[in-house]
Amino acid sequence: MVEELKPCPFCGGEASDAGRIRYSTPLPDTWWADGSPVTEAFYVNCIKCGASRRSGVVDGYQTQAEAVVAWNTRAPDATLQAQCERQRVALEAARNCLSAYVTDLLDDGYPNLASDVIVIRDGCDTALAAPASLDGKKA
Repeated sequence: MVEELKPCPFCGGEASDAGRIRYSTPLPDTWWADGSPVTEAFYVNCIKCGASRRSGVVDGYQTQAEAVVAWNTRAPDATLQAQCERQRVALEAARNCLSAYVTDLLDDGYPNLASDVIVIRDGCDTALAAPASLDGKKA
């Protein structure tokens, strides 16, 4: 099943996934990634403004589904990127603060503290090392 088309990123208009180019003979010296000859290509375009998502020498994609995925791919929202960066900075600051606190307490002779907070510190490290995801899904 082909996923639902997002509206045009430029004008908000309705998109069509009916774009198809058929070549009368396979394109010379051109193959899809799977090795099959290029005899047709698919693309998506905006019905309202005509914007299209075409790609490469063949001017499209091997399947309609690939064309739809390409059309639906959007650059991350700048506001969301800024929010993710603020959260990353805050998490890193919290981790550094916790590490300093643990060091101070250990220096003062609290022997069990390290085992009590190691999970929190490791959780911060894991979160900082994980790839950022702007759509709320795991990357």
